[in-house]
Amino acid sequence: MCAALIQEGRPIAFASKSMTETESRYANIERELLAVVFALERFHTYVYGKHVTIFSDHKPLENIQYKNLAKAPPRLQRLLLRIQPYNTTIVHKPGKDMIFADYLSRVNQHQEKKLS
Repeated sequence: MCAALIQEGRPIAFASKSMTETESRYANIERELLAVVFALERFHTYVYGKHVTIFSDHKPLENIQYKNLAKAPPRLQRLLLRIQPYNTTIVHKPGKDMIFADYLSRVNQHQEKKLS
């Protein structure tokens, strides 16, 4: 999973981490929320106490922030509790419109196209 901290359209910092074998078996919504938690905790010194807009290409993630915590599955509850200290808004943005999304995983694809 990877994250980019962007201010006024310019990248400030990047972070990435491999998922554990257990994390890779999480449901898709849980993996997406795990990436949000990872980004917030990694960039804590930059984002804590400020309003942060999180852009994700996973549409269900946009509504999870309004879900009743008691009705969420236990793993989602734990992840949602970890983002509560932050002032966040999650907004859906199609993947094709996100400049930095999955860039590291797509680098090899771009290089292969140039070689052929």
